[in-house]
Amino acid sequence: MSKANVLGQAVPSSADNQTNIGSANQEAIYEIFEAHHTEINTTLVQLHEELPYLKDAINLIIGESKSGKTFTTIQSLVDNRLKDSVIHLDFDRNSDSKLRELGVKTYHINDVDKLLKSISKPTRDELVGSLAGKILVIDSLQDLSLSDGLDSNSGALLTMGRVQGFKDTGATIIVIHHVTLDIDGNPKVKGNASVITSKSDTTISFIKEKQTQRIMKVLNTRAEDKIASGTMFYFPKKVSKYVPK
Repeated sequence: MSKANVLGQAVPSSADNQTNIGSANQEAIYEIFEAHHTEINTTLVQLHEELPYLKDAINLIIGESKSGKTFTTIQSLVDNRLKDSVIHLDFDRNSDSKLRELGVKTYHINDVDKLLKSISKPTRDELVGSLAGKILVIDSLQDLSLSDGLDSNSGALLTMGRVQGFKDTGATIIVIHHVTLDIDGNPKVKGNASVITSKSDTTISFIKEKQTQRIMKVLNTRAEDKIASGTMFYFPKKVSKYVPK
């Protein structure tokens, strides 16, 4: 309760002061929360009706090393007239001639650490939405882990945070990742699978079947009403020189 001074003016009590300080601190905390707030896309849709990828989302493609994940992913985009939207960030420095023939915009990144620093805050704030409508193919997730690795919770979280940084540009993200084999010979996500998949909007398994086709199987997704888990997408293997549509 406030007391009156000799002039009859109200003097704030210590309780009032504490309330005012508490309110100011609360607003400061809200501002911190707001600065780190990321909107969750609750209206995810397919990028294209013939493809398993979600638009404006993080799409994780997993498969065995050297199985053709990157080529088939980019080929599927080109086949469906999305070539001009594709940006391929090649951290693996892939020199595959067939991949070059697809003709998409490709950047071979030599120093991942320098690239990440160049798009970190505050620069990243200026890049928000700058790649809206583009499709960023990141090849591969392992390279974004730097020295943090993917096995620990902290390393996987830091790495997926970097993927989110690319998504903040407004682009649809397709990130290529490898699998390892468990003791029974079954494939599993390389690194901390629970963190990596939980931070992705959809996880797609790449299957190399014989010599005629490639299969992408949706393992889990935040858009079950658009693409149900278990849905298969089939892509022919290009056995001769690839000619984009």
